[in-house]
Amino acid sequence: MCLFEVGLYFGGKVTIIINNSSLSGAKYHGFDNSNLFVSNCRFDIPANSYGMVINNREPGFSTQIINTEQAKGFFGSSSILMKTSKGIVLGSIENRVIIHNVNFQDLLAGIWKSSNISEMDSIAYCHFLSCSEGIKAISSNYIPKIEHCSFVSNSIGIRLTAATPYIDECDFLNGSKGIVTEFSVSPEIWYKNGVFNSNFSNADIGLESRGSNHRIEATYFNQNEVGIVNHAKSNLNLGWTANNVFHNHESNIKFYEEPLDEVRPYESTIQVFKGHNDFYHYFNNQTGSYAYDIVFDSLYYYHQWNPEHRIDVSRNWFQDFEVRVNDPYQDYVYIDSYDPANNMPAPPPDIEDRFYIALTNEAEGLYEEAFNMFKTILDDPYPEERRYLPSVVDGIYRLSYFTQDPSWSKSGYFDLKAIQYAVDDSLLVALLKDYLAKSYIEDKEYQNAIDLIQLRIDNPLSEIDSLLAVLDLEIILQLYSMEEMKRPITTKFQQYIYPDVQTFSQKHDEHWA
Repeated sequence: MCLFEVGLYFGGKVTIIINNSSLSGAKYHGFDNSNLFVSNCRFDIPANSYGMVINNREPGFSTQIINTEQAKGFFGSSSILMKTSKGIVLGSIENRVIIHNVNFQDLLAGIWKSSNISEMDSIAYCHFLSCSEGIKAISSNYIPKIEHCSFVSNSIGIRLTAATPYIDECDFLNGSKGIVTEFSVSPEIWYKNGVFNSNFSNADIGLESRGSNHRIEATYFNQNEVGIVNHAKSNLNLGWTANNVFHNHESNIKFYEEPLDEVRPYESTIQVFKGHNDFYHYFNNQTGSYAYDIVFDSLYYYHQWNPEHRIDVSRNWFQDFEVRVNDPYQDYVYIDSYDPANNMPAPPPDIEDRFYIALTNEAEGLYEEAFNMFKTILDDPYPEERRYLPSVVDGIYRLSYFTQDPSWSKSGYFDLKAIQYAVDDSLLVALLKDYLAKSYIEDKEYQNAIDLIQLRIDNPLSEIDSLLAVLDLEIILQLYSMEEMKRPITTKFQQYIYPDVQTFSQKHDEHWA
């Protein structure tokens, strides 16, 4: 048993090996610019303390935390109700971090990442139990592979702010919320990201999204109160053979905003067209009613009854061949054909459907062809294609890495499209500007992103849009502060520049609440 008041600290290009040890009583153990190999260790972490804080700002190091024995990992104090300790804090690290078969229990956060410097970390076969947040990532460039992990009875399994990991074969069970994602930003290089082959069960909410566009595929949302909750600007991708399954108590998909002091309208969408998702209608014996497929709350703003903004749920399977939508919002959803059976593909549409061609190309790995077709549609859409434009915009954003045109600029293109659609589609313009801000962040053009968001604060489309713009500005300013090399920026909203990431997290959560 090792007892340390301050904790261990190692730095200066050394190699640290810790095996078969129990460590407790330390405020933190710090490792800077070092090789670190940890196996079969137990860390008992006091209140307001850290298990490990790791920063490798120079390349060439290795970081591996791998257990071969059960019941090893990071454990917070079980004697306090308020969880205040963190397991592993990943700072600015230029090397890949491997965390395998590690337990995290009774912590404020099991793994905490708050730096834009990142490699493709591997988090696998880990178990997160009774944490406030199992994994918390605040980063525009955090792209870990999170595989074969279980998240049980956590307040939030994974909390993502701007980050876009690859999550595969994970279980989110019995917690309040499985995943909460906000303002997802594509990383510097393209790679497949999203949630795949996973299971969300017995939670209040399976997945909650604001301003995010992750791909969700072959995933079960089963016996949750609500499968997916969409807040403003959400554009999750469950289209084109996503093959997800929904069977939830209240509703499978919900569009929802918290009312603050007054009614503040908002809008978001979800991509499910040709998704071949299965929607079951759970029967509640207590209420004697079936679950809804899609629920809209009273704050959802449907733009002057414009049919182009309906959510197209065609080519999915619905139990009893009925799309259940709450009153009086049935006209907000459109369907022209059902899948004939659950998890069976529908007959393909006419080959002249350009949106179908783009989706087919992407599914077959023909990314440049898909990108060019998405761009062709947005440049000059046919009337029947206008309802797909939010999905088209997202297709351009996620596949822009594959264009062969050296003069093409993602931010310049979205800026131009916002001008093109300014007259006849204000809601699409708002979505385009969201993607424009994210493109600026990818280009490290933080001042341009700040200027764009500040315009929304000064001239909001609605009361809630001003609030949402404040949330976005807080994220952009925090991402900027985590850059190692950066140009100076200015903002007239100095109150949203916080001294550290912990203050940002606290204030941002207060503003979203």
